[in-house]
Amino acid sequence: GAYTVMDYIEGKPLNQLLKEQGTIKPELVVKWSVCLCEALCYLHSMSPQVIYRDMKPSNIILKPDGGIKLIDFGAALEITHGRNGGGYAFGTRGYAAPEQYEGGYNAIDTRTDIYSLGATMYTLLTGVLPDIDNGCVKSMRAWNHRLSDGLDRIVLKCMENDPERRYQSCKELLYHLHNYKRMEGAFKS
Repeated sequence: GAYTVMDYIEGKPLNQLLKEQGTIKPELVVKWSVCLCEALCYLHSMSPQVIYRDMKPSNIILKPDGGIKLIDFGAALEITHGRNGGGYAFGTRGYAAPEQYEGGYNAIDTRTDIYSLGATMYTLLTGVLPDIDNGCVKSMRAWNHRLSDGLDRIVLKCMENDPERRYQSCKELLYHLHNYKRMEGAFKS
């Protein structure tokens, strides 16, 4: 398909950066997440709609100019109306939304990508894969109590087990990413 062409992109995948640094500074994670969210907004607005389906640190390249690029569209799925899929839903354990395993293709929509972006942010900020306990994601502050409460809430909302409780669109998530400091709870770090 149209997505299989893979240019060589100079730079470093974020999983490699994570190995070297342990965690990534919140300001950078927010900046990159805004870019990734904008990229998803674009894919989701295409006709037919494209669901990326495999957001994870190894698919994001930090370019020498400081910009980031999403690579590997091998898993991307065009959602055409009335198609009835089934079978194995592609994704990477830890980053894939529950519906990618349970619901087959029909359950996958834009909110599936929102889950994976949340899981990617979680890993970049904590250095660990999201810890899921009985379907609930453990607060990032369990790993690093200095992390912003506002950011923690955004990530946890992205990773709600039930898609109805997640951000319903990338635009909604973008707004919160831009305003995460305003979402702080009682606690200021």
